[in-house]
Amino acid sequence: MRSRSILGKFAMLVLVWLLLGASPGLAQEREEGGVKEVPVAAAGAVTGLVPEDLTGPLTAQDLVYTLVGQGITVSNVTFTGAEVAAGVFQGGAGIIGFDKGIILGTGNIVNVVGPNTKNNIGVNNEAAGDAQLDALAGYPTHDAAVLEFDFLANTNKIQFRYVFASDEYNEYVGSKYNDVFAFYINGVNCAMIGSDPVSVNTVNSGKNTGSYINNDIASGAPLNTEMDGLTSVLTCNAAVNPTALNHVKLAIADASDFIYDANVFLEQGSFEPVPDCCAGKNCPDDPELSKECVPSAPPFYVVVNREFEDLTRPGTGCQPIILKHPDCKDCCNSQDAACLDAQKDLETRVCPLLASRVDWSQSTGTEIVYEMCCGSPEDCKGKWYYHVRLLKRDGTCPIDPENEACFECLPPGTGIDLPAPLIVAGLAVIGIVLLAAALLVRRRSRKAASA
Repeated sequence: MRSRSILGKFAMLVLVWLLLGASPGLAQEREEGGVKEVPVAAAGAVTGLVPEDLTGPLTAQDLVYTLVGQGITVSNVTFTGAEVAAGVFQGGAGIIGFDKGIILGTGNIVNVVGPNTKNNIGVNNEAAGDAQLDALAGYPTHDAAVLEFDFLANTNKIQFRYVFASDEYNEYVGSKYNDVFAFYINGVNCAMIGSDPVSVNTVNSGKNTGSYINNDIASGAPLNTEMDGLTSVLTCNAAVNPTALNHVKLAIADASDFIYDANVFLEQGSFEPVPDCCAGKNCPDDPELSKECVPSAPPFYVVVNREFEDLTRPGTGCQPIILKHPDCKDCCNSQDAACLDAQKDLETRVCPLLASRVDWSQSTGTEIVYEMCCGSPEDCKGKWYYHVRLLKRDGTCPIDPENEACFECLPPGTGIDLPAPLIVAGLAVIGIVLLAAALLVRRRSRKAASA
């Protein structure tokens, strides 16, 4: 009888335990850390992140007006989610990579304030998830914060900068707690890194590591934010309709449960048209025409046979470095002394300069380089030709032994939407080619080694 009594009590305990574990209202799988206690001093001098949510006078329209820059007209603004899960911030320059902007989060945005003192910061807003984010995460989502609006822009493309951060790092990487967000522009998510949507499971210390910053307590929490991990500053580039309304949906949510906060920061004024600096012009070797183009680097390329020289510009898709060698009429002619001089100048001055502008910590150790010029002999007049070079960390840039020929048309990154890690040389933004790991080049034709 005694043994039966003990067994009965044990069975009852197991039943209670199962009931508690199966009832989300009675027990949770993980412990949540509540709301960050922010020192009063944080409201004074801006020495760290200072957020302001929608519980006060701030409105969803204010968030959109903070985000968009010049050349954008907005309408039909809506926000869905908890008021504490969205707002504006300042003081982020030395922490997330830009000073001001807006935040969308899955808990309370006050939890972005540093320093990092907890591994489990989080607030359950008991808000609904989002169906599109469910599909993206692969798990049910909760506590979604969704900001939507329509806009008009006289452009074919817009861009904006953002940072994703989460306290799911690093313990729950690869798990079902894949907190996720998306920026849907006319239904297409532009918050991508390669072919992956940006999330806890796709950007971390084991995947897309060059875009991940570890800030957990075990690492010393070098950044002044409570979030255990975050991305570097990423850019959304999206095609839009220049003659009709476009729709934007900015959304973030917890995946699988309501616990542990995730946030996405969007830079103030960065939602703006991408300058069409080359439309209808013999661009981009005109410094005046291309001066407003995106200033980041890489990619690079250099116009070789110009009348003037400019090594100061970053050399992006519409801002080439320009090398003054007007006597080089055909850069594919290995017997042309003027062109040999141009190549030597490229190797001794330009390639070391380009190497100094590459973040080699995010490189495999070799970057692709294009040396390009316009031919003027009759057989290539009006055409563009380029050599493929390999830029090394030490500043050398030998011609790619697997692509030694001189190729016709324009290389990747000079105008059509195809990738190139590093570009040297160029003029018109018209044609383009596809660059894969083995440098597969479309529309290329070999030209004779001598004129």
